[in-house]
Amino acid sequence: MRIGGLASGMDTEQMVKDLMKVERLRVHRFLQQEQRLKWRQEAFYNVNKTIANFILNSRKDLGLNQVSYTGAIQKNSIDRLGWIKKATSSNEGIATATATANALNGSHSIEVVELAKSASIISDGNVEAGLGIIGTVAFTLETKEGKSAEISLTLDANSTVHDVAKAINNANLGVSAAYDENLKRLMISAKNTGAENYIKVTLDNNNFVSDKLKLGVAVVGNAAYDAVKIAGKNSVINFNGVGMEQSSNSVSVFGFDIQLKAKGSTTINIDTNVDGIIEKIKGFVSQYNSLIDDVSKQLSQEVHRNFAPLTNEQKEAMSEKDIEKWEEKAKSGMLRNNETLSRMLQKIRGNLYKNVDLGGGNTIHLTDVGITTGTYQERGKLVIDEQKLRSAISENPNNVLDMFFKIPTTGLEGEAKLKETGLVQRLYDDLVAGMKETIRHSGPGEDAALFRNVQGNMLMDFVTQHSNISVITKDLTSLNTRIAREEQILINKEDRYWQRFAAMEKAMNSMSQQSAWLMSQLGMGQQ
Repeated sequence: MRIGGLASGMDTEQMVKDLMKVERLRVHRFLQQEQRLKWRQEAFYNVNKTIANFILNSRKDLGLNQVSYTGAIQKNSIDRLGWIKKATSSNEGIATATATANALNGSHSIEVVELAKSASIISDGNVEAGLGIIGTVAFTLETKEGKSAEISLTLDANSTVHDVAKAINNANLGVSAAYDENLKRLMISAKNTGAENYIKVTLDNNNFVSDKLKLGVAVVGNAAYDAVKIAGKNSVINFNGVGMEQSSNSVSVFGFDIQLKAKGSTTINIDTNVDGIIEKIKGFVSQYNSLIDDVSKQLSQEVHRNFAPLTNEQKEAMSEKDIEKWEEKAKSGMLRNNETLSRMLQKIRGNLYKNVDLGGGNTIHLTDVGITTGTYQERGKLVIDEQKLRSAISENPNNVLDMFFKIPTTGLEGEAKLKETGLVQRLYDDLVAGMKETIRHSGPGEDAALFRNVQGNMLMDFVTQHSNISVITKDLTSLNTRIAREEQILINKEDRYWQRFAAMEKAMNSMSQQSAWLMSQLGMGQQ
């Protein structure tokens, strides 16, 4: 606790504070540098998060549900795309269908001879809700997978058939049971259809199953008991005159899935879904253009050099609204003309504008299907000529789809691999490369899990080659060390100022005492 000015009458504390304000200007500059680094790091986080969400959302919208650990789109994912082909049924009451990319175009006849059914056992007589039994009863249930369980219940005067149904449901055997009081019937049903699925009920004691539940278990003699076993049924169809039997009412054949509804005949027509393809491409291009626009805005944001980060003293003198407005200006332009992001956009634009090798000496280019890149200032945004795109899809849909989704030959690397890679994978690869470089600068922040969803090994190089420490983190660590050193220097300077003022106060106090003594001596002499 320091108290100054006792001898001099000066406001020593305020004088020291004013002196230290000048001394702290250097530290303030370091603190402002620190804040700018943190804002730049946050801006990188936001850009990477935007890119990651674009990749994940566009994959989902396109139906690209399977990617490798390295982020490569898998062929079976492309083969199963549900918007390439369109399936229509002449009688949807008999069967409906959905088609994958591999479905054979044409008209296919379907005759549903038999629908698949699940195994079920139902009481063959009225079953009263109240059981009227006190004591323990038990019976065994068995299902296809070899699962079996003893259903054992301890009954009292209030027990009902509902308790039996609940016990069966809780046995986790792949069956469900319910009692209907209006029908006065208990029914046990397998969850899966097919002839291989069955339900087997075996009586264990007291004729409970046959007498009370009336499930058709026959009593043999006085002590031996039989069991009832009911199996499900397979579906039976004739596909283009060829008989087929399946365990369910969902049948997959030649790249399309048929959902059987009832017995009878229908015709399934498979054709290229031109409108569906156009809508998916337009949606993807729209998402892509939005991403390019977001990144481009970051690169062109104005830098307001007169709006430096505020010090704590400055914030104390301002309202929250004024602080918010000030910092909005101060944060602007953190990534202006950033080399990493600019290089990423240039690479994307260049690779999208390269031919895709279709094999056999054939290639295809974006402009061949009516898609062009915008001006250089738009940094690679795409423009669609819908009429030209529609014509390209109608004439050769496979070429258009290969342009977007072609999987390169295994083993290729570098430019050879790039030539055989579809534009969507090219785009994803270039974006991921930009994200990795951005992570090297700023780190992943709190979005590591999000980035691993994009690519399983996204952070591997950052961890193994850079020890999980980003360039900005290193700069912040170095800057914090300097700030700590400067703060210690300021503490020492403040101590020296107080020492000097204390010495001055001591000297003035001594002079005051001497003056008072001298005056007292002079006064005595005059007497």
